[in-house]
Amino acid sequence: MSVEHRYAHRQPDHFEVTLSNPRYGTATARVENISPEGMALRLDDSPFPQGALLDMVLPQSRQTLFNTCFLRGYVVYVHEDQIGLWLLEPSGDDIAAPVEDTD
Repeated sequence: MSVEHRYAHRQPDHFEVTLSNPRYGTATARVENISPEGMALRLDDSPFPQGALLDMVLPQSRQTLFNTCFLRGYVVYVHEDQIGLWLLEPSGDDIAAPVEDTD
């Protein structure tokens, strides 16, 4: 059993994304929770194995979370109807707690 370490708390959210990988195809998934470093997605019968690098297209309504419409991430776990992604850059700093600038 693996242990997942997080630097930021996940926040519940619900929206659809498109996931793709040249070898395993394309699928639509529903975001369950999200943080600057990862997310859990609802996906029945995932075609993506643990370790697969996925391209993700965000809906226009959620592009401000990461200041982009496109993300990449590695599948870190696959359960019956859920997968976890570790996101690569860019980081979604806007969904983490704001930090005061002291300069």
